[in-house]
Amino acid sequence: MEDRTPFVRRNAVLCVYSVYKSFPDLMPDAPADVEAFLKAESDTSSRRNAFMMLFQVDLDRAVSFLVENEEEAQKFGDSFQLVILELVRKVCRINPQRKSAFSMLVYNMLSSKSPAVVYEAAWTLVSLTGAVAAVRAAATAYTQLLTSSSSDNNIKLIVLDRLGQLRSRHMKVLQELTMDVLRALATPNPTIRKKVLDIAMTLLAPKNIEEVVLVLKKELNKTRDTATVDKNGIYRQNLITAMHTCAERFPKVTVTVIPVLLEFMGEKGALDVVTFVRRMIRDDQHLQTVVLERIIGKCVFFFFFFLFFSFFFFDRRIFVFFNTFFFLLSFLSFFPSFLIIKKNI
Repeated sequence: MEDRTPFVRRNAVLCVYSVYKSFPDLMPDAPADVEAFLKAESDTSSRRNAFMMLFQVDLDRAVSFLVENEEEAQKFGDSFQLVILELVRKVCRINPQRKSAFSMLVYNMLSSKSPAVVYEAAWTLVSLTGAVAAVRAAATAYTQLLTSSSSDNNIKLIVLDRLGQLRSRHMKVLQELTMDVLRALATPNPTIRKKVLDIAMTLLAPKNIEEVVLVLKKELNKTRDTATVDKNGIYRQNLITAMHTCAERFPKVTVTVIPVLLEFMGEKGALDVVTFVRRMIRDDQHLQTVVLERIIGKCVFFFFFFLFFSFFFFDRRIFVFFNTFFFLLSFLSFFPSFLIIKKNI
């Protein structure tokens, strides 16, 4: 362990750990020697291996070293910090009274540049305390991992599961971060988008409903772009379902939701739109008027558009033919939706 090469020293510590674990009588002073090595060593990996040995064979020495070097823990490497977090969880399980002593240490690790350390620190902090400030800090760290470009899809799925678990115990705290959760919709993965929408729909509240609907509208309009990955219309269907949920739980947003959905009657997801609109206008006379005016207005718009087009580009007989044809086409495009909705009025 006194070799000048860091590679040799870090592996020498592991050898000492293996020998002491199997034959402690051969090296009775190993914990003390490794503790002295840990205090004098400068190589991050060697210090991590030494600390891991103390963590496994002499918990008191490991805790003592951590308490003495608490302020410098942020300068340790990522792998070292992960072992520290594992030590904190083990010590607090054995002695719950020590939770408050390590809370600030774990809280400071939320600012780490390593996604793995941030994730473990957030999980550890929530397990140590249920204080609102600590839970909010942990949830914020989770949402940052969701929107981070360095996090792959597997990490985001795991983080969403953690947020789902956190939601069951700290609903009000997560409701404050609903918009941060919805930012993960920028991820093109359909499974992640579906989970994000499911979590967001459980976090709806009067304070955030309008902002949530606004985000859903923007995402719904993005599905019209041919460059999007939503080729099967699954994402659009999920968005329509989410807007339906918003309107059912908070009827005040229905007036703003329906006009947006009516724009998709002639595209993918039209059946979902008609079903949703039919349910919404069943008991609202004002919405019935708005929807019927919008459908009839679309028919009139297409009729006059084709009338103008055929008048300038065709002779009289062809003009009459195309005039009749385009009117029937525009009427038949929206008449089924009219009948489905009118049937329930």
